[in-house]
Amino acid sequence: MERLCRAALAAARPAGLTSVCASRLIDDRPRGVVWASDPRARRIDDLQVVLGEGPGITAITEGGPVLVPDLRGQWRQGWVTFERAAVELGVRSICAFPLQIGAVRLGVLTLHGTEPASLDAAQLSEELAVCDDLSVALLVADAGSGDWSSVLDGALDPPLAITSQAAGMVMVQLGSTIAEAMARLSAHAFGAGLSLEEVSRAVVERTLRFQPDRFYPETDPDDPQPLARN
Repeated sequence: MERLCRAALAAARPAGLTSVCASRLIDDRPRGVVWASDPRARRIDDLQVVLGEGPGITAITEGGPVLVPDLRGQWRQGWVTFERAAVELGVRSICAFPLQIGAVRLGVLTLHGTEPASLDAAQLSEELAVCDDLSVALLVADAGSGDWSSVLDGALDPPLAITSQAAGMVMVQLGSTIAEAMARLSAHAFGAGLSLEEVSRAVVERTLRFQPDRFYPETDPDDPQPLARN
């Protein structure tokens, strides 16, 4: 995975893109980094997971590359929060490619730079070829393991293992699905201004516990209501 990610970055460097991150999907959403070239690349991926928006999310949803030469002039109104946060991190240009084989969605590759940048036709073609190889590598890793936990122990890096473990714990705490548990983790990270990994570690270390949502029955407006006390 590292070799393929470095190949993708090498093909994009002449265009001005300087960082790369590959992440895999769980429930059709990026849920953990497979390999990142630097902390900022990892942070950009984490932002998209937490916010639920950005070029990687769009690439997965639309099933094709999303190329943004300049984030400050991007036209997607749904990225308002991501755009602001990414620019604050020093990111100006970004490209995202879905990693998929046919209809099977496996991950997403994101490249970005600190200055406006765009890929020419030859560079784009090379990136697409690398993405095909990355997709096969992810599929082989899953098929060869036969079990998600063994993939976490081998092919993926520790932050994804921590996040997956935390999601499982939150799922039990809430009595929910794994997707709902991930949504709660992401929402807490966004609200607290923390990374998904930081929140996940707090859950695993049992310094943070999630409680099920409380639901209140709707009241009949004709029923008498108790008076509020000061």
